[in-house]
This record gives sequence, C-alpha cells and structure tokens, in this order.
Amino acid sequence: MPKITRFSGVVVPGWHGPRPGGGVSGVTEDLDRVVLEAAEALRAWFGADVEVRFNSDHHSGGAFVVDKETQDEVGITAGLYPTELWSEGVTAADWRRKYDALPRVLGMGVFVGVDHLLDESLATQGTFGASYALVAVNSVEAAVAWFEAHVKRERTKRYTAEELAAWKTRFVTEEFVPRKGEGRAAAKCRRAGLLSASFYNCIRHVGSHAEYTIKYEGASWTEESLAAWFRAEKSVSEADALDVVRVVFQLMPRRG
Repeated sequence: MPKITRFSGVVVPGWHGPRPGGGVSGVTEDLDRVVLEAAEALRAWFGADVEVRFNSDHHSGGAFVVDKETQDEVGITAGLYPTELWSEGVTAADWRRKYDALPRVLGMGVFVGVDHLLDESLATQGTFGASYALVAVNSVEAAVAWFEAHVKRERTKRYTAEELAAWKTRFVTEEFVPRKGEGRAAAKCRRAGLLSASFYNCIRHVGSHAEYTIKYEGASWTEESLAAWFRAEKSVSEADALDVVRVVFQLMPRRG
C-alpha cells in the first residue's frame, strides 16, 4: 500500500536555525488533521506515496504526491492565514506585532503541475517548465472534486532523474579552454553562455524563447530548427542542443 510520510525539512549546510519546510506538524490539531485528510485523499485518488509538509512556523503546509512521475507536482495545500493583509505605510516591526495578534482562518488550495492537467490553460502560475494551477478550495472533498474534473489520473512518463543528472553534469563540469589572449570568463561566456549555470537554466532559456516567438511572432518550431537556433546562439554541440530541446518539447504546453 502506498505510504504517507512526514517531511522533516531541508538540511542547509552551516545553517543552525529551523529547517526550511521542517515544521513536521500543524500548529493546531485541526490544521494537522485537515492536511492528513488531504494526504489520505491524494493516496486514494492517485494510488501513490504522499508526503505531508509544514513550513517551519507550522501555520501552513500541505500534502504532495511523491512518486517519480508526479514528484512535487500535485498536492493539496492548507494553512491558517491572517484575516488582514499588510498595507503600505506600516513598518515591518508594527506589522509583525499586528500580524501575530490577528485572528486566522483556514485556507486551502489545489496545486497541480501543467503536465497533469486535462486543460493546460489552467496552469496560470509559474514560468516555463514549471507552470502550474493553484486554485482555492474550501474542503478536501472540494479538492478531490476539482481533481476529478481537471486532472489526469495517469501520469506522463518524464525524463528520469538519472538522465537529467547525467546531462546536467556534462554541462556543469565541462572544461572551458580560453583562446589566445582571451580571459577564462570570456571563454566561458563565448563557449557556454547560460550552460555554465545549469542544464535547467538552458531548458528555461530555450523554452522561453520558443514560447515567446510562438505567441507573439507566430513561429513554428521543430526539434531540429530550435536546436539549430540554440547552437547558433550559444555555440553548443549538436548532441547537447538536442538534449535540451527534447526536454523543452516535452515540457511545452501542447496546442491544438
């Protein structure tokens, strides 16, 4: 049977304060119960492992599906939120004192990555390669009803973590050899551009260009033509350009 586990937070080297995402449980029994109910509903609906998470202040968190096809891309969020928002002219110190004293109400939402939506136009939040739907609901039952109407039960096969890690390593560890009279930094920019940051930045760079030109210039891309554009702009090998473009096409919202 799929498992429900609690996340204990991200370990940050050199940081001795509360772990990010390490709240483990809700600040109240009611909040904790709602998130556990959400976890049970997700497990039943997807038939997959689910992780319960809370922010370090224990006031907000959620339950997220964590199988390899759906890692962190489908969840139900819940939190106790203040009844008043910060307004301009109020100092941070004054707002903190007021914020801590404000009454709080339960707020819930569904969080679904674009690849899992029946209608990808619902993914109005985020950026290329990480767009998602975030919709307020008033109960776990309402969240499940939203899934029934808008979410695929089957998960899309994604590139494996091993494949992504291998490609990323090729870019990050590449040796940048300067030309005669050229500084190392200049060589790095010439030969790799964004590639020195990470494989994922390359995906976002190429994907953003493709989406912009499709939307505003009426462009139509194939894997080969987009890879050729990327090679011309960043001087990467044909194999590396195709690696990036293939992932871009997998992440690109489908049209028509």
